[in-house]
Amino acid sequence: MDMARTILIADDSAPMRAVIRRACARSGDTILEAADGREAVALFASHQPDWAVIDIKMPGMDGLEATRRIRKQFPRARVVIVTQHEESLWRDEATTSGAAGFLLKDDLTQLAAILNRSPKPADPGKPPTHQTTL
Repeated sequence: MDMARTILIADDSAPMRAVIRRACARSGDTILEAADGREAVALFASHQPDWAVIDIKMPGMDGLEATRRIRKQFPRARVVIVTQHEESLWRDEATTSGAAGFLLKDDLTQLAAILNRSPKPADPGKPPTHQTTL
């Protein structure tokens, strides 16, 4: 039986947060929602969810900066970047920021599989080994 998880979803679009929630949430999961990077960092600090799914482009603090701040404070944090930007620059920036995954919003089919991984990274000093692009 799958254990319930806490997942933080950060995107400035409420409809997109709903799409992401449908793509990854299982029965019993707790879903936290943030509309910008600052709110995502604050929610992560107060709830320390199992996963954070964060958009890159948001007003105020973007998702890459939010990821950097979360990973600095919580080195074992698991963050998946979701974006509509395919360019390798964004994927590289997500990796540098400490993201454990990178998915395009127009195809979130692998999101549930990524979030179903149970162990947290063993060595927070190493870069993530899994980068996914669709």
